[in-house]
Amino acid sequence: MTQLYNPEGYQPHQLWSLGLSAILTQVNSQRHDVLLHNDAETFSRVLSGWWDIVDRITYFENVQWLVEQGHRQVFNSLFQAQILVPEHEWRLTAEALKQKNPKQYQREMLVRHYRSVIGTGGIAAWDLGRVTSLARMAATCGYISTKEAWNEIYKQAEVAKNFFNNWFEYGHSYLIGRQFAMGNLDDEKGKNTIAITQLLLTSDDSPWCRHPQFSQSDRPAVHGETLQ
Repeated sequence: MTQLYNPEGYQPHQLWSLGLSAILTQVNSQRHDVLLHNDAETFSRVLSGWWDIVDRITYFENVQWLVEQGHRQVFNSLFQAQILVPEHEWRLTAEALKQKNPKQYQREMLVRHYRSVIGTGGIAAWDLGRVTSLARMAATCGYISTKEAWNEIYKQAEVAKNFFNNWFEYGHSYLIGRQFAMGNLDDEKGKNTIAITQLLLTSDDSPWCRHPQFSQSDRPAVHGETLQ
């Protein structure tokens, strides 16, 4: 039986905002058109195992780190530092770093590789998507209210609209962020993430294709809205 789309009757801006977590939602085989996931017990294990989130306090601690720092802070610092260094000097520094700190060398090379193609948003989508996903999982587990989850998701939606013009830019930023944080994209999980991103960008029934608009004019209100 075909599932009814948007069973809760959400407004377009709500469905668009949920799309920020679409990649992780697809990875976890969950619905894109509802706030809450379908198995609180499973997602409590995900939150505790991956994030050490076991209650309301630990949820907000993780969100604070993602919002104020996240992986984008390190990426942006490397990006800005590289702009100030001439190419030949940077190459010498990178070669020395390759021997001393291979992990840092990989990060430096990744930033260098993408410096001419990444936009002003950098890898912000990687952090925005995870904050949105955490809000949905935490609400599913009862650590926060649905209103608190929507308000956090709306905040991330405003940031996304400041940085990106479309889902292609957002998805590109997310993938580079994952590569920066996880070290590669060519393992099985990385390849699956790439395939999912392509699906979201091209499938007519994906949330990104159903709700493509990134216009600033339809920003949702963060406070004072009646939420489901």
